[in-house]
Amino acid sequence: MIEFLFQINKMSLAIELAAVFAITASNLISVNHRIRGEAFPLVVLLMCVTSISHLGIEYISRSMWASEDTLALGSLIWYLGFSASDFLFVAITIFSCRRFALRRDTLSDFILFTFFVIGFVQIIRYTDRYILGFDVTGDFYRYLILTLNLMTTIGVCMYSAEYIRRNHTAELKVSIRERS
Repeated sequence: MIEFLFQINKMSLAIELAAVFAITASNLISVNHRIRGEAFPLVVLLMCVTSISHLGIEYISRSMWASEDTLALGSLIWYLGFSASDFLFVAITIFSCRRFALRRDTLSDFILFTFFVIGFVQIIRYTDRYILGFDVTGDFYRYLILTLNLMTTIGVCMYSAEYIRRNHTAELKVSIRERS
């Protein structure tokens, strides 16, 4: 199951990177500046950076799990590293949106909320498994993380297509008015 989750994370990153490329290309081609000022492209870009940091945390943690001597440290890096990167993503995104007066839409807020929840769940899971030694949140943790990651990825795909369509539809309307 854990290998399946790793593969899902890598596929999600690939989809997120494709969305960033498509949005960037759309913005470069577009002459319509009305859509600019939205937070979604920045949120997706920072989400990609966070996903790449997750791959690094995964690599470091998995390499430490090979030895009994570094198993505990690897688990600490896994849970707290993911949590810290998720919280950092949320904080940087909110700060950037305020700093550059970017409008956050519903999906951007959902993504930020999702990453905040996942970061919080990482801390709960680490506390449950390693500090308290109960290990009662395993299945909940596994399926919640998978579900939230998939929902976020599907949302990014759908909204990216809508963002690009809306960007170019507005551009076509401007072009038609100029011809009239």
